[in-house]
Amino acid sequence: LWTCLIADSTSPDLEISRINKNGKTKSFRIEKRELSLDGGWSLTDPSSSLILDLIRDDSIPLSEYCLGALYLHDEIKEFFEDDFWISCIAREDVLIIKSGNKPDPESAIIMKGSDNFLEGVLTSSVLQYYWKHTQDVGDGKNPPVAISLLPICRPDWYDEEEQTLVHEISNCMKKRSFLLQKLKYSQSYHDTLRIQKKITDLERNRDKMVSILYKIPENISLKYLIY
Repeated sequence: LWTCLIADSTSPDLEISRINKNGKTKSFRIEKRELSLDGGWSLTDPSSSLILDLIRDDSIPLSEYCLGALYLHDEIKEFFEDDFWISCIAREDVLIIKSGNKPDPESAIIMKGSDNFLEGVLTSSVLQYYWKHTQDVGDGKNPPVAISLLPICRPDWYDEEEQTLVHEISNCMKKRSFLLQKLKYSQSYHDTLRIQKKITDLERNRDKMVSILYKIPENISLKYLIY
């Protein structure tokens, strides 16, 4: 429950500022004509609502994408060296994705098997935006459930462009994994900067391709999703 104070009666729109419990402030503008005259106002950022709707459209829950094979860390009692796991670690405004031979013990959800495309989608700014903004409205009170419901885009396998995007996203993630390993052993300051730049370029390219798969218009993705 919060209060909105309006001091400007001449402007056609209002600037709304929301302060979360962690102290972070978010501001956006709403046109007055879009506000209800009775029954209270729903002061939600219209841009966020549009993006969330676009992400949900023609998507399937992560649990369906994985055919229900999502696990809590404590459910798996034994791990083997040749296994491969994807770990989803829930934070208040970020979803951390790790992969390797063992799940991260802090994981809210783990998945068995290598899937570069899925890692690309989960680590993209598109799904990170979705996670952060659904947390803001209280959808993420149960992290394992919230993660299992994450909307994963369904590529059209009869569309050559979308097939190419899936392939390129997977390649981006393979190159990114190699560079992250290389970064651990980099000793030269200049080498570190070069590797970090290459990683950033790969991530931006991945984000653009994921945005295309989710059919998010370029003007919106460049403004809100591509960093």
